[in-house]
Amino acid sequence: MYKKYFAEKKSVFFDLDGTIIDSIPYWESACRLVLEEVGEVDIDFSDIYRGSHLEKFWADTVKTYGLKTELPISELVKRTREKYLNIYKETPLEPRDGFWNLVDELKNIKKWPLALLSNSDRSVAELIIKDLNIREGVFDLIITGDEVKHRKPAPDIYEKALKILKLKGREVLAFEDSLSGAKAAQKAGIDVIAIWEGDVPEPEYPKNVIMFLPDFSSIPGNMDTTFMEHAQNSLKMLQSEFSQ
Repeated sequence: MYKKYFAEKKSVFFDLDGTIIDSIPYWESACRLVLEEVGEVDIDFSDIYRGSHLEKFWADTVKTYGLKTELPISELVKRTREKYLNIYKETPLEPRDGFWNLVDELKNIKKWPLALLSNSDRSVAELIIKDLNIREGVFDLIITGDEVKHRKPAPDIYEKALKILKLKGREVLAFEDSLSGAKAAQKAGIDVIAIWEGDVPEPEYPKNVIMFLPDFSSIPGNMDTTFMEHAQNSLKMLQSEFSQ
């Protein structure tokens, strides 16, 4: 069913927040808690859903809304990360449907190298990775936002992964949820399947987004079939059931 999207690929790169786990509402809640501490809550959180990293979010918030606080951006970011982790610890998240089945097929059947590329800092990402029981060896490469010069939507994190894994952009498929992530992949020449909940209209995404899906569940078992082949196989199964 998805053959044309995977046919010429050699690797898959995954974003973490909003893609593997539905953590964006947690980040919004963390930002709101920090805003309550500095006396401002009535702002637009749409940038979070578009994948803006915390430094940019707080810099834009301070400038746009004239946020009156003596705290530097670095402290606002630090407090936001702390509150996010506290929220996460109270209510851990499970990977989106189909994630583990997809990873198993990519690693054990296709034998492809996998990379996890997160805009979050290593300290945040590692806690989530550990909690999700993402075992050593699941990802051949993990790069976080504090390990590159510029975070998404800059392509640095993708370009670094391509260089390390000795791949070309056209050989990779990425899973992203946000505009920021999709734009970063586009600049690196990488196609994207968006894990999408409708918070951002489809037309706003760049042209390298080749499909929008709610989760990973429809992909495992269907990477090597076309839509027509999938339909024919489904029809044969139905005919077999009715003939029994």
